[in-house]
Amino acid sequence: MKYIIFGLGNFGSSLGAMLTDLGNEVLGVDTDMQKVETHKERITNTICLDAKDPYALATLPLAEADGVIVAIGEDFGASVMITALLKEKSVKRLITRSTSPVHESVFKALGVEEILHPEMEAAERLVKRMTSPNVIDSYPIGQDHQLLEVLVPKRYVGQKVVEVDFKGRFQLNLVSIIKHRSTGTSISEPFDPGHASDFVYAGSELEEGDVLVLFGKRSNIRKFVGE
Repeated sequence: MKYIIFGLGNFGSSLGAMLTDLGNEVLGVDTDMQKVETHKERITNTICLDAKDPYALATLPLAEADGVIVAIGEDFGASVMITALLKEKSVKRLITRSTSPVHESVFKALGVEEILHPEMEAAERLVKRMTSPNVIDSYPIGQDHQLLEVLVPKRYVGQKVVEVDFKGRFQLNLVSIIKHRSTGTSISEPFDPGHASDFVYAGSELEEGDVLVLFGKRSNIRKFVGE
C-alpha cells in the first residue's frame, strides 16, 4: 500500500520506518532538510517540501495514496493548515495527530474522522504496565473487549494450557503464546519480538518468560491479571 506522512519528527519518522519495513511504499514529507536526509535510508522516499503551500502540495501523488497521515505535533498552525488543504483534496483516507483538546476540536470541525493521540495512548499503556508489572501491552477492541499481552503468571509455569482452562475458568481466548521475547531493557539484552505460535494446543506447557496473548472482556481480563 502507499502512504504519505507529513512531519518527520520522532513519531512520524518511526511510523514511516515501520510501514516501510512492512513492505509499504511510504513518502515522508518535512520542511526540515536535515530530517529528510536523516530518515531517507529508513523510509521508502523522503522529500523536503512546504505542504502549507497549496501549489507545492499539489505536486504530491495524493490521489494514489491509500492513506495520508499528518504526524506534525509541535507546529499547531502547520498541522491544521495542511489538514484543511488535504480535506479539500478529498484523499482516500486522512489520519491526523492531535496533541491537545483544542487541536482535536479543530480537526473535528474540519470533518476529520480518524484522529491519533500517541502521547495519551503511550501514557495509558505505561500506567497499565506500572500498575500491572506482568502486562506488556494491551489493545482495546470495541467498548468491552481487549487484546492483552501478559507474562505467564508464576503460578501457571509448568502447567499445560488445558490445565489452566482459560475458556472455562476465565472466559478468555488464548490466541497465541510468544516464546523467547526480550523487552530490550538493557544493552546486554537487545529487543527481540520472540516467536509467536500460529496455533495453541491444549497440551502445550507454559514456561517461565512466555508471553500469553489473550482476548476477551475487560472484566474477565482483570480477573485473570488480578487473581
